[in-house]
Amino acid sequence: LDSGYITQLIEDQTATPFPTIYSTERPDVVAGNLLEGRVAILVDGTPFALIAPVVFMQFFQSAEDYYARFDIATFIRLLRIFMFIISLAAPATYVAATTFHQEMIPTTLIIAIAAQRESIPFPAFVEALLIELVFEILREAGIRLPKATGAAVSIVGALVIGEAAIQAGVVSPAMV
Repeated sequence: LDSGYITQLIEDQTATPFPTIYSTERPDVVAGNLLEGRVAILVDGTPFALIAPVVFMQFFQSAEDYYARFDIATFIRLLRIFMFIISLAAPATYVAATTFHQEMIPTTLIIAIAAQRESIPFPAFVEALLIELVFEILREAGIRLPKATGAAVSIVGALVIGEAAIQAGVVSPAMV
């Protein structure tokens, strides 16, 4: 019926959090992956092509990378990887530093952070989980909306909800 059904039937590893088959509707992405030695599965009646096998680094590659010079595309891909690592490590580092290792933070900064967190009813860990959950909901909402509207809703929603959460005393400004 659709390429999604075929994906579920031919996947070897279903217990992994990462997809093992990539779905795209862009012919240039399919051609680029064929040139890289992957297999493309075309399904009659659907605009999507399935690409297998998928490696983790492939998710940091954009379709526009095929049209840029290799040095620029490599730099942008390395920047994406670096930002991915920062987005994973920053909340955990904040929670660890403010909760367990205050001596690592300069005195003036820890005093400012403590003053901001004074009226917050939740521990830093719950605060980080709450912010991550809210931002993930906004990201999903932005994906589901039309392209121009979705980007605006994601950005404005994050600003408005972040400011409202700070004013309500649910999260600290440092966490946002």
